[in-house]
Amino acid sequence: MKRLAGLLFVMVAFCAVPRAASADVFGFGCYHMVNATNCETLESQISVDITQSGDWLNFKFINSGPSASFIDGLYFSDPPPSLLGGSPSFVYSNPSTVQFSATCMPGDLPNHWGTTYCSDADAPASKNGVNPGEWVQISYKLVSPASLTTVVNGLWANTFDIGIKVQGFANGGSEWATVGNTVPEPTTLALFAVGAGIAGLRRRRLARKAS
Repeated sequence: MKRLAGLLFVMVAFCAVPRAASADVFGFGCYHMVNATNCETLESQISVDITQSGDWLNFKFINSGPSASFIDGLYFSDPPPSLLGGSPSFVYSNPSTVQFSATCMPGDLPNHWGTTYCSDADAPASKNGVNPGEWVQISYKLVSPASLTTVVNGLWANTFDIGIKVQGFANGGSEWATVGNTVPEPTTLALFAVGAGIAGLRRRRLARKAS
């Protein structure tokens, strides 16, 4: 479910400026909300840390906890001209408790979101998914001349997106979420609010520096 909120005019100008190729952390917002409490849990404790290592781009999906939930599916929307390619590689916080493969079921988020490539936790997902305190890093080869800057700018421009499926909430439910459904934190908005009036807010995006 897409959410509408107001964006500042100055933020629009900021997004048009190329961004430095350093680590960026993005949060997720529920895409197809089933339960508000589950969405609050997901949005408060799951994030993706994006970094570049040579010609590889790394997406580290983190479940910081503490509430019950596990990341079961990783989805990427990368329409032509593609920014990433090749077969992915995986790194895990603990290979004995987290394992993923480059295949997924279902093959797309609800409402024909537009998945280009995806990965699922190996069965049983409740054991091999990303539970509280765990992470999985999936890496793809950058398609020249793409870079971390290009991908991050694509996330801000809605020409590239990342989705996840999260299960195992305390009530047994599951939720879909995307980076494209997030919005800036109030502190982020405040930085751009000085001297600017509020224009129509289209989308919310959480971006915070990795500690």
